[in-house]
Order: sequence, then structure tokens, then C-alpha cells
Amino acid sequence: MKKVLETVALVILIMALALCFTSPVLAEEEEAHQPPVLEQTVSFDVSAFTPLELNEDAAPYVPSAAGYLPDKTGYEDASIKVTILTDRAYDTNIMIALIDIASPTQLRTYRASLTNGKATRPASALAKRANAVAACNGDFYTYSSGRDGFIYRAGEMIRDNPAKDKDVLIIDSKGDMHIIVEPTDEAIAAYEGDIVNAFSFGPGLIIDGEKRADLESSKCAVGPLRETQRIAFCQRGELSYAIVATEGPENKKSTGLTIFEFQNYLYSLGVQQAFNLDGGSSSTVVLNNEKINALSSHKVRYVYDIIYFATLVDGEAK
Repeated sequence: MKKVLETVALVILIMALALCFTSPVLAEEEEAHQPPVLEQTVSFDVSAFTPLELNEDAAPYVPSAAGYLPDKTGYEDASIKVTILTDRAYDTNIMIALIDIASPTQLRTYRASLTNGKATRPASALAKRANAVAACNGDFYTYSSGRDGFIYRAGEMIRDNPAKDKDVLIIDSKGDMHIIVEPTDEAIAAYEGDIVNAFSFGPGLIIDGEKRADLESSKCAVGPLRETQRIAFCQRGELSYAIVATEGPENKKSTGLTIFEFQNYLYSLGVQQAFNLDGGSSSTVVLNNEKINALSSHKVRYVYDIIYFATLVDGEAK
């Protein structure tokens, strides 16, 4: 019995010493990484433009070829600015797309089919159809059972069946994001704003500038401890957004992030809202009708829908 107690005590001592030696190293690594400084949001002359119609049609104006910056670093015209940044954290390459727009109607959605729920296409193909300046994959709400979730598109309710394992992201007519965690009918009913688009996936990671506190117990944190490819749609400020996409273990020199690491990283960027979308090979950032993220895996997964940004500038106007 004495030997057993001595062995247990020795194991506890070794574990305590291990924590003492590793914790400072981890802290130093987190402290050593300095996330990129995100530029201030951009101001536009809103009076110079007519807002787009609220619908799921393709945006009416094709982005100007001259608006795209060299080396896939962004796009700029009088109504929208896109800046592509790259970073490395948690032994993983990360892409950040900053988007500022003049009107909330430039933040739009597009589906592979309005009638066939099983139709899918590469996000880049959907972006081209929609005349998108930049885009990312959506929530792929038709995946799996295709029966649960709280879904709106362009002001139209598609499904009203909130599920606790799918957080809800609502985007209102001002372009502001609202996150409802582990939604119920009562929680949805308590939301008093208007709804243009609503997505069911999650988890919500940053809410009103703070880390979601109960992420450990979240029912919708899919593969929370798995280091994988992840993507989040974020709001920085008024009509100012960010798409943050990490690489994963299928990419060269990248391990991927756990959901907790992803939350920490997004918090370090100072975003106000951050909503986790369908990751893995679905994780797609599109610029100029091309996928620009996580290219080393050569994987392109077909998706059902995209979130995209359009221009208000008619490049063909005389």
C-alpha cells in the first residue's frame, strides 16, 4: 500500500512539474504572436449611389477588372473596398479578408438553386453567377437532414425550426450582425429587430466584442478539439466586415486550429461579432471569381450557398 501511495504521489509531482514548465511556454507563444493591425473602416459617399434591391438575384453590376489589385490583394472602387491580409498563428496559415461597403444592400446571399435544395456548385462559380466582388461559403443549410435551422434569405423565411445545436446569425437591414446561441422558439421570438438573412451553424464565437463564455459547453461546437480548417464571418463596425479563414492539416505547413484557438485568434483581431461557418474543405474565400485560400490541398468542395459583397458602381455606365 505504501508503494502504491508513493507511486501516485510521484505521478502527481511529475504532472505538476510538467504544467509548470509548459504553461509559461504556451503563454510566451501566445504573447509572442502579434496579429495584423486591421485598418480603420472606410467612409463612402453614400449619396452618390442607389441601394440595390432586396432579392436573391445576381447583383446588377459586374465588378470592374481595373478595381482588382495585383497579386489577389484586394479590390477597390467608390462603393466597396476589399483588403486581403495573411497571417500565421498556431502553426497555421490564416487569411483575413477585410470588406467595407457603402450600403447594407451590398451584403447579399446567393444559392445554387432556388428550387432544387440538393443543387451545389463551387463557391467560385456561384460568386461569378452573382457578380460578386468577394464571397465566402455560407451555412450549407440543406446538408444532413435539411429540416432544422432558422433560415432567412433576402428577407424571406425559408425555415423556422431553430435547433439548439445550431446557433443563429441574423443580419438586419442595417447590415448589423446578431448572434443567438443555442436558439429556441422563445429566443427567436425575443429578437425585436428585422431580419434580412439568417444562418444556422455556429457556434457564435465573439459576441459584442467579447468571447462567448460558455463555448466549452456549446452543443454546436462541432469537433471543438480537432485541429482543422475553419472559417468565420465577422463584423468589425458599421458596414465593415471580415472573413477569417484558416488552413488545416491537409495544407502544407499548417496544423489547423481548435475552436478555442480560433476564438482566441478572432478576439485578438478586435472584431465585434464572429460566427463560425461550415469549415473543412467547404471553407472558401473567393476574390475575382477564384478561390484564394488554402490552395495547397487542391480541394474544392461544392457548396449550396454563399455570402457575398457586390459593387454599386455601374462599370458599363457612360
